[in-house]
Parts: sequence; C-alpha cells; structure tokens
Amino acid sequence: MSRSRQTTLFVAIALLGSWVIGAAWIVSQQGWLSQFLMWTPGVAALVLQWVRREPPRALGFTFTGAAPWAAAFAYPFAVIAGCITLGYAIGAVTGTDVIHFQPDTVQFPVFGVTASGLALVPLRLARNLVIMLPWLALALAYRFGLPERLGGGRHVARLALWGGVFWLNPGPWWLPPGAIGEELGWRGWLVRVWRDRPLTALALTAASWSAFHLPIVVLVPQLHAPLAALAFLASIAAAAAAFQALYLWSGSVWPPVVAHFTWNFWNPFFLGNQYGPGASMFGGQTWLINGEGLLGMVLNCLVTVLLVRHWRAGQRTAEV
Repeated sequence: MSRSRQTTLFVAIALLGSWVIGAAWIVSQQGWLSQFLMWTPGVAALVLQWVRREPPRALGFTFTGAAPWAAAFAYPFAVIAGCITLGYAIGAVTGTDVIHFQPDTVQFPVFGVTASGLALVPLRLARNLVIMLPWLALALAYRFGLPERLGGGRHVARLALWGGVFWLNPGPWWLPPGAIGEELGWRGWLVRVWRDRPLTALALTAASWSAFHLPIVVLVPQLHAPLAALAFLASIAAAAAAFQALYLWSGSVWPPVVAHFTWNFWNPFFLGNQYGPGASMFGGQTWLINGEGLLGMVLNCLVTVLLVRHWRAGQRTAEV
C-alpha cells in the first residue's frame, strides 16, 4: 500500500472514529468520552503500524535529551503570555473590556488542598510536573533498552512501564491520557511518515487536526458563533507547526505529549475554557484572548511562518 493510501486510511480512521465518539458525547453529555475521542488518532496509528509491519516503538518512545522536553513545557506558557499581552494592548487601544484579571474567581483542589487565586499556580505547576514523571520514566526505560534487557520478561516489563503512564493521570484512573493518544497519531505516525516532506506533513496534520475538533464546535454553545468557531479551528491548525517541530527535533512523541498536556492543563486555567464553563485567572472575550482563539491563532501563525521558512530552506539545501 502506498504512503498516500496509508495516509488516507489513517485520516479516515482518526476522523470518522472521533466524529462517531463525538456524536455519542454530544447526545449523552458524558465528558469522559472526550478522552476516548482523543485516542482515535493513536488507534489509527496502531492499525497502520500493523499494515506497515512496524514495531510500536517506531512511533518514538525513547528519551532523546532534556532540551526538547524543556522547550515543549515552555511553549504553552509563551503563547499564553503573548495572548495576555496582546489582549491588554487591544483593550488599551479600543477602550473595551477585552481582558481582565480575576484570580478570586478560581478555586480548585490540588494534592488534596483546596486553594484559590495565585496560590494555585505553584500547586498546579507541581502537579503538572508530577504527572509527567511516569512519561519520563517510560522514555528513559526505552532509552536504555530496559524491555529488551529483561529478556523473557520484556512483555511484562512493557505492561508495567505503560501502566505507569496511568499512575498519575489527572482524570479517573481507567481513562488513558488523551494527549498521548493524539500525539501517537498526529505526530508519531502522520508527521513521521512524511518527515522527508515537512511541508506536506504540516498541511496534512493542520487540516486533519482541525477537522478532528469539529465535534467540539457542535458541542459547545459558545463556539456556535461563526467567528468564534473559525478562530478556534484556525488556532488548532496553526499550532500544528510547533508540535511538528518538536517531534522532528526530538524524534520522540514525548515532547509533543508534554506540550499538548501542558497546553490543555494551563490554557483554560489562565484564559478560559473553550470547551465549556469554568473559572479562569483572566476573564473577558474568550474567543479573542484564548490560546485557542483569535490571538492564539495569530501567535501560532507567526511561529508557523518561521518554521515553514526553515523547512523550505532545508528542502532547497537537500535538493542542491
């Protein structure tokens, strides 16, 4: 089967599967279905690996250095900070309430302690880092070939290692972390298969990743406004380049997973939840200031332009 046909099959499984689960989510209003929706690209990747006769580790489970992990962790905070800065700048120019600081409205339990306002930030930061510990342990285990070294016990070892991924999952213990499922598919399979043609990989993942979020547009009333829906979908597409760059740099799914989870963990905390109601540190016009809104799209588009220029230059050099 050609690469193009494999890609068509992958996208069909990922999108149709997510839309079916999304429809069930919309009808039942059961939020836990969102985690299974997020795993449809990972399932599609595993199906295509079987077609290609590849081992699962081909997706990139190994630790390849601290720098990509650090960059992946920092990137969401950089975009959020940019959105806040631009939001206040727009508000100052227009004289409208684009964004305002409202820490007293935020209260969550973290590590069994209920805190509010700015006191939540260090607690959630610690929680974010702790959640990533089993991912780091798994990546290091693959880095040093632990499953192979255990010989006959390697299958049990793999189960134990992957079981650790569920150890500190912030949701119910039986739900697989959705960020891992998405990144196994979008970056671990789709970008990897087209890594020799990064611009093609970007076009495919940007379009597919955006279409993957269509059930959210149907589900969430605040996204029913055309401008809000377009800004949301366009911001998802624009973010694809940064996530692709993390994967191509590291050759591992873990930096994109770190970026994805950290983004989902902090963007709604600071800038409001595009997926439903919820308190946030900054209030205002969510469709505009959110990292998955218009300002997030603008910032991610700037990064995309820089990365596209870099990849084009690399292709021209390779052709020479």
